[in-house]
Amino acid sequence: FFFSSRRRHTRLQGDWSFRRVLFRSFMGIPIILSNGEMVGLIGVANKPGGYIEQDVDDLKVFLEILGAIIQSKKNANQKNTFESKLKETLFEKDAILQALNNSAIVSVADLTGKIISVNKMFCDASGYKEDEIIGHNHSILNSGYHSDAFWKDLWTTISNGKSWRAEVCNKTKTGSIFWVDTVINPIYNAEGVITQFLAIRNLITQKKEAEIQLATAKDQAEASLRTKRRFLANISHEIRTPLHAILGVGEQVIRSVTEPKQREQMQLVNDSAKVLLNIINDILDVSRMEEGKMKLEHVAFDLKHIVTSVFKLLNAYAGEKALRYELIFDDELDKIVFGDPVRLRQVLINILGNAIKFTEKGSVRLICRSEEHTSELQSPCNLVCRLLLE
Repeated sequence: FFFSSRRRHTRLQGDWSFRRVLFRSFMGIPIILSNGEMVGLIGVANKPGGYIEQDVDDLKVFLEILGAIIQSKKNANQKNTFESKLKETLFEKDAILQALNNSAIVSVADLTGKIISVNKMFCDASGYKEDEIIGHNHSILNSGYHSDAFWKDLWTTISNGKSWRAEVCNKTKTGSIFWVDTVINPIYNAEGVITQFLAIRNLITQKKEAEIQLATAKDQAEASLRTKRRFLANISHEIRTPLHAILGVGEQVIRSVTEPKQREQMQLVNDSAKVLLNIINDILDVSRMEEGKMKLEHVAFDLKHIVTSVFKLLNAYAGEKALRYELIFDDELDKIVFGDPVRLRQVLINILGNAIKFTEKGSVRLICRSEEHTSELQSPCNLVCRLLLE
């Protein structure tokens, strides 16, 4: 735009000062870049005789040149900014690659599986130099440990564009074994087509060796356990055979003896033989418990007979320590009950024997009494027996 005027003055205001300028004529044209962006305004004023259209055309030519210069400068600044960001990105990428090369075994293969790039850690782990491995297939490292199905799964997975991971047993140039935790990923080009495969591996040889040693130790322990079970089964058979003979003869003697004292003594001998037989069965129960086959019996037995026989069995032991040894048995419990008499006998022998063993002086009293049924016991029976040791 332009104008001529006889106005005495026009006041223009700037950021840094105020100044009075007398405009008699003025011509101004905006500075517009090639992308349509307005970046400024240039103008001239007070030409004698005023401005005409030709002056505007001349100024436009100048402004086109100036706009091109400004655009070029702006493009240069944008280019410098882009190049700076690109350098920063490349630097970060190089740092990541450097860190990866320093911490993992890295290789790149083409679509046929031929190796086209390896890092130093790959060479250190395999024992091959770079020029010895480039161009070869990864099968050069095949230890023969894995099946064909294992490798088929690898190629099927990565060929379908998926990541594959597994622990792989490889062999070095000298034939020694090394284990690697392997991850293989496909690499795509700009069109989304798979062009290469990137393999990243980490050494886990020590871990696998420890696992193998642990598995070997486990196998040895299980073999030892099987041997122990066979031994227990054999020795228990050898011991139980004469014990059954003793029990048989004892039963015959008890039936033939008429004197009460002798009958009681023979009954004690017979009960002791039964306890010894039960101990042998306990040894076998250890094997059953290890196999999770331990079961409690549910048979009818005489509760008073079990309790009194165990009490009499340990009477001599208590007498050796000069202990007062007592049994209090509730007559209401003198009846047939259901349960596991063998396990009850074992429990009574253990707790009563320990009571005598760890009592230096005084008394040991075994109390067997009935109690009222309570819901806390969750028992379907009407009779509850409680054994107390004092």
